[in-house]
Amino acid sequence: MRVGRSIAAPWDAASERAVQKAYKRLAVKVHPDKTAAADAAAAFQRLEEAKQTLLDPALRAAYDAQRLRERPFDATAVRAAAERVVAAFPEDVAVK
Repeated sequence: MRVGRSIAAPWDAASERAVQKAYKRLAVKVHPDKTAAADAAAAFQRLEEAKQTLLDPALRAAYDAQRLRERPFDATAVRAAAERVVAAFPEDVAVK
């Protein structure tokens, strides 16, 4: 699920608010009315499915379990992903 990874990664424990914010940002880029790309409708549908998966607790648990089976936990990768988030969205990350 390529678009889903765009929403979820690297926010593996993304809150509903973070998912909605990422969804809105990506929806503007892939919405068929906003872009002339040939596969815009399919991309927007994948984005909608990804949002529903991430917001539904049962679907999210199944998605997370599948990802864990495919790619076991790697603390180094998580740390690198977190650093990329902070670099990409410094205004959204509050350091305490």
